[in-house]
Amino acid sequence: MIRQERFDTPGRVEVIVDNKLGDVRLRTHAAPVTEVELRPEGPHGDEVIENARVELQKFDGDEKVIVEVPEPSGFLWRKETDVVVLVRLPEGASVDVATAAGKITGEGTLGATRARTASGDVSLGPVEGDLSARTASGDVTAASVTGGAELTTASGSVRCGPVGQTALVKTASGDIDVESVAGRMTAETASGDIGVGVLQDGCDLKTVSGDQRVRQLVTGKADFKTVSGDLTISVARGTAVTIDVESLSGALSSEIELSSEGPDDEGPAGQSGPRAELRARSVSGDVRIRRTPA
Repeated sequence: MIRQERFDTPGRVEVIVDNKLGDVRLRTHAAPVTEVELRPEGPHGDEVIENARVELQKFDGDEKVIVEVPEPSGFLWRKETDVVVLVRLPEGASVDVATAAGKITGEGTLGATRARTASGDVSLGPVEGDLSARTASGDVTAASVTGGAELTTASGSVRCGPVGQTALVKTASGDIDVESVAGRMTAETASGDIGVGVLQDGCDLKTVSGDQRVRQLVTGKADFKTVSGDLTISVARGTAVTIDVESLSGALSSEIELSSEGPDDEGPAGQSGPRAELRARSVSGDVRIRRTPA
């Protein structure tokens, strides 16, 4: 049996899903309608979705669609039953989704989003607003985030397009790859690598054995710390930069004079422009400071 519910939701929409038995799939559309579909698998699936909570709540123009798939009481029920929740929701609707081991996927443009799963992956399209995504062993992927991003995983990797405000990213062993961050970026991983395209307002990046690579630092205070990883940092042309770099046993190389101050000689003389403060610390890793190619 497939259970289907349909709600007219012309107001400000928030979709809240708690599915303890499987995946959650979100797909946006242009219509002011929210459709929920529960697809059961396993011998006890029909009974589970019959008892699932699917309802619409309205509060002064705010509309909440709530979906709760309960966990069966018996061990064999939990082991043998899987329920997929599919939600078609208006573009820009905000979502709050939680699963146990299930995957969370989003197609189309979502509003502010909160996603939590124990071992599943989180894969989302564009997010208009803030994004908070957390998983233990899964990967986190987002096409873009107009607000701030807080992305956390233990053994999974993180990949994200442009972030419009600040970004906080943490992994234990997974890699981190972010296209650009308009605000300050804070990122930490043990054995994974950190790669960033453009940093508009500085950063605080930390690894143990992982490498760090920044393709363009534009402005702000930028701190880089690693034990055995290599650091490669490119500073934007036209940015005046102060550099403080130290490595105990690693090699140091720089296209810019170390510990330099004042406007970069790439910029127009006598004109104020973007400024950056770069501080890098390594124990045994190499440190390379470059200028972004013209």
